[in-house]
Amino acid sequence: MLQRLFAVLLAASTHAAACAQTPTPAYPERTVRFLVPYTPGGNADMLVRLLSLKLTEYWDKPVVVENKPGASGTIAVNTVAKAEPDGHTLVLGAAGNLVVANKLIKGLPYDPVEDLKAVSVVATPPFVLITAEQSRYQDVASLVADAGQRPEQITFGSAGIGSANHLSGELLALMKRVKFTHVAYKGMGPALNDVVAGRIDFAFAPIPLVLPQIQAGKLRALAVSGTTRTQVLPDVPTVSEAGVTGFESGAWFTVMVPKNTPDRIVDKINHDLKSAMQDADFIRKLAEEGAVPIGNTPAEASASLQSEMAKWGDLIDRLNLQPI
Repeated sequence: MLQRLFAVLLAASTHAAACAQTPTPAYPERTVRFLVPYTPGGNADMLVRLLSLKLTEYWDKPVVVENKPGASGTIAVNTVAKAEPDGHTLVLGAAGNLVVANKLIKGLPYDPVEDLKAVSVVATPPFVLITAEQSRYQDVASLVADAGQRPEQITFGSAGIGSANHLSGELLALMKRVKFTHVAYKGMGPALNDVVAGRIDFAFAPIPLVLPQIQAGKLRALAVSGTTRTQVLPDVPTVSEAGVTGFESGAWFTVMVPKNTPDRIVDKINHDLKSAMQDADFIRKLAEEGAVPIGNTPAEASASLQSEMAKWGDLIDRLNLQPI
């Protein structure tokens, strides 16, 4: 009896020792997919490709960029939300496919907080508030003052209802207690054409999209929407500096993984992403966007996501925008 008990205990201890000596699998073990919720050639796509090149170098495993556009970017995000939580599938999350989709897409197949985990905020490129060069508005103060005198007569364009530039215009109106009239377009191209022609009064636009027209004298930059001035438009004040204290809006990009991805893997990705963000080409590309690398911790990235969801979710509720 004692011999049998001793044999059982010996076998158990041998098994435990073997388990204890089993090394934790290295990460990554194989090719990593990095999904971009947009078509190739865009600014977000280029940022991901720059990051993937550096991560491939660090990890000695391929980091393959996959463009998976459609449904406002939610197809790509849902793919990652449903993927194995092993760190081998990443996605570039943004306001549209996380914050806005959560409020305005009926039956969204994922929850941005419950089904995904934030690894790091990559960058928060600001918009620039632009009007036609021949416009009467020389600054934000004159625009807001006119809106106060002529409620709902001042028009602004956006890439569509619920887009980040739509919400930026509505935030400006809310903070200054004025009323603009929103004109929704199918993309920023048509909206900008109408700003240049003077058919609408202003728009919040991505800096790279309008910088050539600003430099050519076709558009006037009144302010940038971030918290600091930009390298590419150093003489243009922030909206906050221009009299709307505390105003901040723009795009933002956050690397996301499936919710149950182990912390050791999330921390590894975070560490190497932050190293990649110091690459000269990456910094230069962000500078063209009017932005700088963020590279915060997973906890900070998660807090940022929840803060953005609360801020813009509240504005969407105030505007009474309905899910589609």
